Amino acid sequence: MNKIKEITKLIFYKILKMPRKIIINNKSFNVKYNRFWQSVEDGRWETETFKVFDKYLEPNFTFLDIGAWNGVTSFYAAQTVKKCYAIEPDTLAIEELKINLNYNPDLKDKIILYPYCFNKEAGEKPLYADKFGNSTSSLIENSGRKKSVTVQSKTFQDFLEEETPDKIDFIKMDIEGGERFVLPTMKSYLEENKPILYLSLHLADYKFIKEIKDIIEIMKIYDEFYLDNKKVTLDEIQLKLIDRENFEVLMK
Repeated sequence: MNKIKEITKLIFYKILKMPRKIIINNKSFNVKYNRFWQSVEDGRWETETFKVFDKYLEPNFTFLDIGAWNGVTSFYAAQTVKKCYAIEPDTLAIEELKINLNYNPDLKDKIILYPYCFNKEAGEKPLYADKFGNSTSSLIENSGRKKSVTVQSKTFQDFLEEETPDKIDFIKMDIEGGERFVLPTMKSYLEENKPILYLSLHLADYKFIKEIKDIIEIMKIYDEFYLDNKKVTLDEIQLKLIDRENFEVLMK
């Protein structure tokens, strides 16, 4: 019976092309309703990420969302922070993000969308996916990502020089393995400003030990590390890196 209700609800919103207000914890915003947003509403999508945001974001923060996808993390964070920079190159994801942003006029001044990816070099680059518009598009080709499109990329330094953003207090990075290219380019900024960094690591696509060593060098900038809201040591993090596990770590 619950399954029938879920399908009926999805069909209802699709036919009427109406936004739906979803509530996550004490945050609410309007979205173009689909199965993904249903999973968010039902608590089946990255609940730990929302807990991290609730614990560490502050009203005076500037939030950088690298890999903003359809806007789920940007919309949630923007309920708390003063400004959100959303970086996303996938054109289908951008389209959905823009639709959802129009459904939330109270957030339009807070969320600034940049339709490109960060990379170690600027210019046109291939973006790979099994299906564009989902959350798995990446700078890295693998057996599960055979489709490709050309997207615009910029370096993190380009972003800083062109946009002159407010000091960034919190960075969320989830770019399906591309972190190994992007993080080393951000090292000087991280050393100087030490924003909180919430990093998703996708180690299955790493090809060289040096790439893991580069990530470890970035981690050494920070003093505290948290996995699943539990404080851990850098040595424990390094063991997970060596084991090529995929995981999220918060550093501050």
